[in-house]
Amino acid sequence: MKKKLLLTGMILSILAVALVGGTLAAKTAATNRNIYANLQTPTLQVELTSQAKADDTQVKPGDVIASNYAVKNPATNTNITEYVRVTVTKYWKDMNGEKVFDKDVDKIAMNFANQEDWLVLRQTSEQTVLVYKHPLAAGESTDVFLESLTLDTKLSGYEKCRVGLDVTAEAVQYQKDNNELNAKAILGAWGTEATLDANGSITAVAQ
Repeated sequence: MKKKLLLTGMILSILAVALVGGTLAAKTAATNRNIYANLQTPTLQVELTSQAKADDTQVKPGDVIASNYAVKNPATNTNITEYVRVTVTKYWKDMNGEKVFDKDVDKIAMNFANQEDWLVLRQTSEQTVLVYKHPLAAGESTDVFLESLTLDTKLSGYEKCRVGLDVTAEAVQYQKDNNELNAKAILGAWGTEATLDANGSITAVAQ
């Protein structure tokens, strides 16, 4: 799914893919029509939503580009609650869509929101991995985690480049009143050691 934003000769291309994984089910879904991905599986469901600007919106260096990414548990016929992890990756591409490695990804700033509800599992100049603290019940959505992108004011030499943004959401099933099983499920699915409180919320993560 791609959104293109014209950027003084550059194109901002946003790709969102929802991935659901865990001990009970795993499935991947992608579409190139909307900045939105929905998964339907017998056990787990996870959904990425965004309010990115429409195609062909004119922007310029220094602009703040709204995205407002959140994750939803869209289950309607089950009561499955889940833990959620998101991976956000920014990069430069050439006009053919091929990733380029000689451009500065720090010229694309990702503005994260509601950080009190998200834990940073891993962060580099290119990629950030976040874990939502609270078990997400059926029909509920997280708070927005990626509010916008800010483009550097100095982009000379980037006129023939595209900006890429990949967003991936993953889910692991939550078991009420069983933190031992929850911690094992998170470790098995994500390779992440999670500390849980009495309500099952994640208070710390390590990898």
